[in-house]
Amino acid sequence: MNTIRERIAVFKKQLIYPVTCEEFSLGRKDEEILMEVAQSKCKIIQLRDKNYSTENFLSKAIFFRKITKKNKMLLIINDNVEIAKKVEADGVHLGQTDKKINLAREILGKNYIIGISCHNKFHAIEAEKNGANYINIGPIYATNTKKNVIPLGEDKIMAISNCLQKIPFTVMGGIKQKHFPQLINSGARQLAMVTEITTKENIAHHINLLIADVQNLVQKKK
Repeated sequence: MNTIRERIAVFKKQLIYPVTCEEFSLGRKDEEILMEVAQSKCKIIQLRDKNYSTENFLSKAIFFRKITKKNKMLLIINDNVEIAKKVEADGVHLGQTDKKINLAREILGKNYIIGISCHNKFHAIEAEKNGANYINIGPIYATNTKKNVIPLGEDKIMAISNCLQKIPFTVMGGIKQKHFPQLINSGARQLAMVTEITTKENIAHHINLLIADVQNLVQKKK
């Protein structure tokens, strides 16, 4: 997976999008979470660590790149464009206060996936206009990873996603398996999650159950 077309093709197939966070991983390291995710049917992971030093994050990213490449998984780096470039990740995920998309593209080049968090339709329109490859809509529900942000709720998913012309979208924020029916009915198809994955004892098995659940719900909705 070296071209943007190849990477996006794999990205669009991922129903479950695991995001790391050691703070909510029951004492396990991000590297341990990755090794378990790699045993599942999921082919993507986002390395997210808000409490890192640059040196430690780089070391972790190098390990993530080695394992994801071996398992033919997409590696998306949260926030840090320079480290994404240095380890030759598949892409970067930006927040509204991170580097601008055009600057990230200048650093990374045309073949990297660039995703961006969007909280309203204006963010979504601007992101696609500026060259984002996907957007993430959220937080949908209350979440400890975004304590000071008001949840959007399921109703905003369709309103925001309908503003997109071509690019795909993920949803995130406090999502649990019990929410899947409402999310699928609201138009979501790619679900990004932290604790619904990182707090499970058998992560690979649980991810496979989540994937099957989404597949069944999507099939019923057709």
